Amino acid sequence: MRLVQATEDGRWGLLGRHPTTAALVAGGFGAWAPRIANGEGQWALPLTGQWAQPGPLRPFDPDRMFRRIFWSSDVCLGRGGGIAAVVGASLEGRRNPFRSVLGYIGVARGSGDRRAIWGPVLVTREEVGDDPPMLLQVDASRPIDPIARLWSANEAHGLTTGDVVVLGAAHLAVAGWDKLFDMAGPRNPHRPATDFPCPDRRP
Repeated sequence: MRLVQATEDGRWGLLGRHPTTAALVAGGFGAWAPRIANGEGQWALPLTGQWAQPGPLRPFDPDRMFRRIFWSSDVCLGRGGGIAAVVGASLEGRRNPFRSVLGYIGVARGSGDRRAIWGPVLVTREEVGDDPPMLLQVDASRPIDPIARLWSANEAHGLTTGDVVVLGAAHLAVAGWDKLFDMAGPRNPHRPATDFPCPDRRP
């Protein structure tokens, strides 16, 4: 599934076959995200029967759409943006913490008063599998272990539904990760920039 911010006031939408229409989702993120993260799939998504036309897909407003964002000081996005995991359910009792992830969003540095660009599409885990994303090792002296990064965030903050953990730069074209950005379109002004330097700082 591909989820978007369908309205300016923060309603979730399920992206349809046409990238400018989205089926509106009822209820808050906490009501359905854990069920999807735990494997119930699209059947757990309460659709209202109404449709929105978000037009050119807007980036997520993190204050409206997510609970907390964790961006470690050692995360470097490099060129072309990075990837963030959106937590759908508690990590407690998991051997693989990524099985608690609802899905993934792209993240890139913004410009002007937009300090970061989130999204514009949340790709659910069922589209890309339970394995963690392949991250780019921008700095050879700092190997990246996405599983350790997610566990570390959980130990420090007690991750729960709606939290977002920025993982780092990613091979977006590997195993379908380019789906994070392919709905943005080359003419969309919200498409993440690809020329910012590394190291970066938290937006």
